Amino acid sequence: FKYGQVSVLIVLGISLALSYQREGRSTAGGLVLAAVASIKYYPAIALIYFVFLRDIRFLAAFAVGIFGFLGLLPALWLGLDGWWRYTSETIHTFPKYDMFLGAFGSQYFLHVALRWAFNLGQPLTEHGYHVLRWLSVALFIAHAAFAAWLYRHGGERGPILATAALFLSLPMAVPSSWPHYFVYLPLCQAALAAALAEQNGWPRLLWLPLALSALGQNIYFYIAFSSFSSFIVYYSTGVLAVANLLALATLYGLGVALH
Repeated sequence: FKYGQVSVLIVLGISLALSYQREGRSTAGGLVLAAVASIKYYPAIALIYFVFLRDIRFLAAFAVGIFGFLGLLPALWLGLDGWWRYTSETIHTFPKYDMFLGAFGSQYFLHVALRWAFNLGQPLTEHGYHVLRWLSVALFIAHAAFAAWLYRHGGERGPILATAALFLSLPMAVPSSWPHYFVYLPLCQAALAAALAEQNGWPRLLWLPLALSALGQNIYFYIAFSSFSSFIVYYSTGVLAVANLLALATLYGLGVALH
């Protein structure tokens, strides 16, 4: 919200798509996800979740939507030649995985780890970077499977927690992961808080990482941090990535409690 970025629309679109699917309206959900993936490509990685759910209707609707939003509508507006030139240029300029290596604002987990390693005098080799990059992709896929498990076994709150799992795993797969992408964090924290409120015993300890997560991404903490240091330090140290990880830790604990 601070930056007025399109990420607000993207997060609301993904949430709506998941909500439609949860209500049994997979066709509408697939079309909505296709619409937001036509604005920013990265929401399309959420498809792996629907593969785990074996929701063929959602996947088919997404494919039809992508054809319409990225193919048919632009071709009708630009003409076939204009559409082809635009699409070719888009594919040609598509960001490479290493494009954001030097960007201090990237909250992609691997980039945050690289900055910490460099500052501690232990820079990663190129080989180490590639190994961790593919490990990060594998972790995202594992979290999509975890989200599908929550959907099926998490009880009444399972689908909501599955949605949180998908959002919180995005920084494992999206190399840009700019700060405004994390507009989903308050939504996830609210979902986790609602689930924690129903727990007794040891799961109450999970309020601590959740509270620290809420503090880290709070705009007032950002302002206070920047006043005695710099917003560059706030981003380069990966405060938002850490807040995301703390929310994930809370979700892991809830998964154990639900199991």
